[in-house]
Amino acid sequence: LFAKYKLAGAEAALAALDKQAADYAAWERATVLPKARTDFRLPPELYAFNLGRVGIDIDPKLLIQRAQVEFMETRAAMQQIAPLIAKAHGFASSDYRDVIRALKKEQLGRDQVEPYYRDEVIPAIEHAIVEHRIVALPQRPMIMRLASDAENAAQPAPHMDPPPLLNNHGERGQFVLTTGNPDASGKAETFDDFTYKAAAWTLTAHEGRPGHELQFSAMVERGVSQARSLFA
Repeated sequence: LFAKYKLAGAEAALAALDKQAADYAAWERATVLPKARTDFRLPPELYAFNLGRVGIDIDPKLLIQRAQVEFMETRAAMQQIAPLIAKAHGFASSDYRDVIRALKKEQLGRDQVEPYYRDEVIPAIEHAIVEHRIVALPQRPMIMRLASDAENAAQPAPHMDPPPLLNNHGERGQFVLTTGNPDASGKAETFDDFTYKAAAWTLTAHEGRPGHELQFSAMVERGVSQARSLFA
């Protein structure tokens, strides 16, 4: 940069900085690295302490055990339904991993994302909610929009932008749909976890209705304690 912008007189200082950086790196390799742990995991005591700082006081070993059981139950449920999906779509394999890979091939283009959610997925889910009397829906449409490139880069997964819970003046949450993960040049990174048709149904139920959109609407319309709005 100094050469690019033709800044003269910095050579001696830059050389000194280079030597200092090299000396520091050598010291780290000789003194710090031999004492570093070889496992990426935190020591159990520090892991438990970090969990406790965010309000999770369960024993980490029990937490891990429960999480592993939940994973196995979820995997078993996916494998149960995978043959039905494979048969309906004519997929060659009924293994749940192969079914997911096949479903991911039905990617939505940037101009297809919003219409697919608005015209097909959301009406069908809301109709099912009403038909099966799952929950009472507000008599207003859900706010939904496409993310900007900056929002895509910061958060490539569809998400709920919650409304302010304190001093709310009628603001409502927004279901934000993402369309990729661009870099500074505007090129989109290949990222197919959330942009295929089948994912839209689960994402809408989780982030929209009957999920977070209704959750935050209820807190705004019915009120919520200051403690819960700040810390929960």
